[in-house]
Amino acid sequence: MSLVQRSGSPSDGAAPTGAHEGSAGAPRWRKASASREAECVEVASGRAGVLVRDSKDAAGPVIAMTREAFAGLLAGVRGAAG
Repeated sequence: MSLVQRSGSPSDGAAPTGAHEGSAGAPRWRKASASREAECVEVASGRAGVLVRDSKDAAGPVIAMTREAFAGLLAGVRGAAG
């Protein structure tokens, strides 16, 4: 897992290395289905894995992790909730 610092804002097309790019050259972010309005997490698929960010700070840091690490994170969160 790594923390990716981005320069620029989402509107200028800045994207972390390895991000799955949309037509504007930026990752295609999706809001997590379980997120509440004020506590939103967004994810995007990257060539190297999964990108995660805080939707309230779209120009802020992005966490990049392998798909296996992301699956482990989800399993841990689901286990803690159940």
